[in-house]
Parts: sequence; structure tokens; C-alpha cells
Amino acid sequence: MIKNSAIYISDPSMLGSRLFDRSPDIISYETFENGETNIGFKLVLSWGEIVCHIMQEDQLEKHIAGYEAYMTSQIQDKEDLVYFLSRLHYVRTCLGLEISHKEGMEEDVHQFLFSLNEVLAGLLFMYDTTWDWSREALGGPLK
Repeated sequence: MIKNSAIYISDPSMLGSRLFDRSPDIISYETFENGETNIGFKLVLSWGEIVCHIMQEDQLEKHIAGYEAYMTSQIQDKEDLVYFLSRLHYVRTCLGLEISHKEGMEEDVHQFLFSLNEVLAGLLFMYDTTWDWSREALGGPLK
């Protein structure tokens, strides 16, 4: 059962009603802001919900450095590593995803996350593996 994931994106302007209103999977959504450090949105889907926390800018640089170090140890192919590092250089937002879903709906969750990542042209971190927007695993245990 998947509970946590992250999507790293370079264009945060993509997030919002223009995207959410066009997704047939999203039943409803709402934004939240609890202080200056807890900002994000919640997506309600037929199989459950995703609470998306937008990482604050002052935390992003340190987080990206840790992500880079981990993935550098996981990506074996030199071309994939250069590609990953290039993509990571342009990341401006990290979405920390808290996922709750009905039992047996893992495939629906995966398909939604892959589709969302594709639209956002992001890097999806799921099951300790990084997936490109094209749904290709770049590195990690599931490569």
C-alpha cells in the first residue's frame, strides 16, 4: 500500500484549477494554508485522497541535495545520471504526497501518479525509485 511519494517539478504555475478541473480522476480539490510552512492542496479521487504539501523554498535546497546524493548512488547508467542531474537542476518545487486509498486500488493510484507526473513533466519518487515524466524508471530498486 503506497502512502508517501513526491513529485519534483520545474514549473509550479502548472498547479491549480486549470489542471485539476481537466482531470477526470479528480472529484474535488481544495487548497490549505496552516501558517507559513504548511501550504498545499488536497485532491479527492474515487479511490481515496492525496494531500500535497508544497515544500518551502528555504527547505528545498537541502532536500534536493539529499535527493541528488541518494539518486547518484542508485543510477548506474551514466547517461541516465547526467539526464537526472540536468532535470534536477531545474526543479523549483517539491510536492510531498500523503496518499490514502482503498485496499486493492494500488494500480489506480500508480496510474494517477504517473499521469499527473506526465502532465507536470516532473520526476516522480515512489518506492525509493525515481520515474521520469515518460514513466521510465531512472534509478532505484524498481529500475
